[in-house]
Amino acid sequence: MNSIIHIEPMEEDEIAFIEKKYNQESKAYMYAMNRLLIIIAVIPFIIALIYYVATGNKEVLFKVYFIGLGALLCLFSLAAIMSYRHKLLKYKNDFTNKNKIVETVTIESVKYMSMNNTYHFYINSQYKYSIEVSETFFHQYQPGDEINIEYSVHAGEYFGYF
Repeated sequence: MNSIIHIEPMEEDEIAFIEKKYNQESKAYMYAMNRLLIIIAVIPFIIALIYYVATGNKEVLFKVYFIGLGALLCLFSLAAIMSYRHKLLKYKNDFTNKNKIVETVTIESVKYMSMNNTYHFYINSQYKYSIEVSETFFHQYQPGDEINIEYSVHAGEYFGYF
């Protein structure tokens, strides 16, 4: 059985959740980018000093430093763009669009995990393989029943089930 998908507007708490995730991810992104920029400036300088000590030529010092700095800045720019598009842009698009996907899925199997006292449904979703559910919900449904799950359109952040 195929799952049925439709788009609905996000609720206020879901929008707040996406905004919080975006803020957390952007802080982590900026922290990482700042650290990388420091490393990018220091590594070519150390390599240039080694060449200067070996040759004693100031031109070599400047050439090695600026060539190394330019190469690492190009690599950094590519990594920064890819990293931004991989995570942050998805959260930003979700926050801007404020839509979520509601997918009607079929429960394929149910499982109780005794080691951590949790209940799980294994479902036929295009996005999720399994979801953790409450004990009462676990006992109300069985394999073959349909439930709805909600997640954000771009980032795929799971909101819940009903």
